[in-house]
Amino acid sequence: MNTYLAITTIICVYFLLLSLKNKETLKNLTYSPDVSTAPKVSVLIPARDEETNIGECLDSLLEQDYPNYEILVIDDNSNDGTWRIIKKYARKNNKIKAYKGKPLAEGWIGKQYACQQLIESARGEYLMFTDADTIHTSQSISWAVTNMLRHKADFMSAFLHHLIGSLGEALIVPAIYIMTTILMPLWKIPQKNNPFFSFAIGQFMVCRRKCLLAIGGYTSFKNSLVEDISLARAMKEHGYKTIFIDGKDYIHCRMYHSFKGAFKGLVKNTFGALHQSILFLAALFLVVAAVIEIPVLNLIHQCYAGGNDLLFSIIPVSMFGGIWFLVLRDRKISLSITLSYPILFFMVMIIAVTSTLKTGLLGGVEWKGRLVRCGFKHTEQPVLLKPTLTRINGRYLYPLCSAYARFIYWLTFLLVIIYNTLVFRLRIKGRENLKMADDGGFYISNHSLYLDPAIIAQVIAPGRTYFTAMEQTFDMPFVGYYIRLLGAIPVSEALPFSSLIRVSRHIIDRKKFLHFFPEGDLTHLSRNPAPFKHGVFYLAYLLNKPIIPIVINPIPRIVFGKKIYKCFTRVEATICKPVYPHSFKVNGKNSSVIIREIAEHTHQVISEVLKI
Repeated sequence: MNTYLAITTIICVYFLLLSLKNKETLKNLTYSPDVSTAPKVSVLIPARDEETNIGECLDSLLEQDYPNYEILVIDDNSNDGTWRIIKKYARKNNKIKAYKGKPLAEGWIGKQYACQQLIESARGEYLMFTDADTIHTSQSISWAVTNMLRHKADFMSAFLHHLIGSLGEALIVPAIYIMTTILMPLWKIPQKNNPFFSFAIGQFMVCRRKCLLAIGGYTSFKNSLVEDISLARAMKEHGYKTIFIDGKDYIHCRMYHSFKGAFKGLVKNTFGALHQSILFLAALFLVVAAVIEIPVLNLIHQCYAGGNDLLFSIIPVSMFGGIWFLVLRDRKISLSITLSYPILFFMVMIIAVTSTLKTGLLGGVEWKGRLVRCGFKHTEQPVLLKPTLTRINGRYLYPLCSAYARFIYWLTFLLVIIYNTLVFRLRIKGRENLKMADDGGFYISNHSLYLDPAIIAQVIAPGRTYFTAMEQTFDMPFVGYYIRLLGAIPVSEALPFSSLIRVSRHIIDRKKFLHFFPEGDLTHLSRNPAPFKHGVFYLAYLLNKPIIPIVINPIPRIVFGKKIYKCFTRVEATICKPVYPHSFKVNGKNSSVIIREIAEHTHQVISEVLKI
């Protein structure tokens, strides 16, 4: 235990140094308002269901000492009186322009879509995005422009002064400072060479208009759950300078008004902030559990059990408590909240897991009447049977985030190997034949076991293969969802063959493979494979790509001289040599004859292996 406590103490020293360095960075990067020139600023406010906040926000923005600005507010299809309030302010003051948002377009998240509409109407050299629940001092625009000009920056965001009005909020809201306490070195942000070090808070962001238009506005991350970080990263990826500074003296905000609201708000964003990465989630868990929670539990145990390591156990706990004290003091948050940090970080772990499950695996999180879940890029997506089918990193899935999909895929693949080894004692022959067709193609195999898809998954190179399955399988609870996750594609009599051709061509062009069983015909434990229909062979002929036959052969027990298949103890999978359609193309033969010959030849190859 002494070694463990020593390691956690060393890590806490690192967190202390990081926090102090970040505090100094914020101080050094932040300039007081001192504007000598006044380029036009467009203040852009997306508002949805903000009738309790928008008035106070607009009042504060109308009291600015900056001479050259406009205020554009858009009602994002609110369900309350937001639009009525916005129109009232616009009628009284010509500095405010009110817009009624369009219905949410497919593929967009609401805030991004609202901001994109505002961008199209803004005329300022600088665009200042701020939330409807923020309150600004009279110098907030002057301060923002000063820092943009002094740093020659193209994008800026800042920590605001976050107000906390209840115990429930106190147990969650300060979690937003974790990024600068244990994760993000803020001095890396102004450096242009690494987009990974990008950070922003969407409550307040400033962009040069021409730079934002140059990256396409919000279109490239229109479905990101963390549009602020995505925007900061996009700016750096395009070579623009970004900064993150301290705005606590100029803007304040009460993010949430209850424990439930704070919990749901962070669930909505946390997995996106972790780059939708299971590895980042695991790293966060490891750090929080090992460095923060376990030392506290150990100290409690030492106090009650009277252990010999009591004094040594106090060191990491008091050190991290001191770090959190400095962070909250710097952010002007009540220092009484410091002692609750073990509960807060425990809530962080719960929120991270909940966010991963809800926004990644399940249907999403309801937020202001809309369903929020992980967004995806829809480029080069073939049109399949159902509109819910989505491509993520080469897999056709339900709406899942890519990190979770990869995690489940590889976890399943690991379990498959263990299962095949223990249950089937799987032996694979002919792996050298896979190398003969490395530019994509088709696999086909006999269908003789209920679990032979698991065998095929191990036989074929993982991550390069899609499977076909009957469409009705996808309607089964959980099963349909899961096989989509693993890369299955629905086929049926109703599927237009042109769609299957389009999907196959998309897969083959990426040097991947599409696997077919005999059109769904299962002949359990039979050594006589079902006749092949000609769909896959027509695809191979049309795309001029090889077909690789794979033979799944259950090896029977020999009991009293008789072969008993039902209690087989071993499966042998044989990868046969590729069958090339062009070798069947002889002058005078029409395509239907060639396709039939390819099918018969492939069936014969598999049958011969099964008879050996």
